[in-house]
Amino acid sequence: MSTASRLMQSTVNGITPHLVVRDAAEAISFYEKAFGAVEIRRSMAPDGEKVMFAEVAIGNGRFYLNDEFPDWGVYSPLERKGTAVTMHLQADVADPIYERAVAAGLSAKNNSDGERTTCRKLPLQNRIQCTECIRAW
Repeated sequence: MSTASRLMQSTVNGITPHLVVRDAAEAISFYEKAFGAVEIRRSMAPDGEKVMFAEVAIGNGRFYLNDEFPDWGVYSPLERKGTAVTMHLQADVADPIYERAVAAGLSAKNNSDGERTTCRKLPLQNRIQCTECIRAW
């Protein structure tokens, strides 16, 4: 088994979201600014310009993302005029995350029942919901 395969097995267990975005490098930069994300690794496409694969961590969670590749039928939500994906970021205290995300350019909304939802639509096509529990279910 290759070193990369062993690394993948040791860092990821279970299901992991894999997002397709237009301009993955910009998306990673935004996640770093807005949510303190850490880029774990990145592989570039043969053209040297598009991200073929990237792994990003926010808190204890990880997700993957890559650029659009229309020749392969891989499109971002911008091409589809919407997304079916919302990532959920649970926080002990959501306000500091909310403030940081808004400062980074996030459009935000504050509503929910039982949880205070702060972050809504990312400028980079997908949605993220950042909540803090305000009552026991």
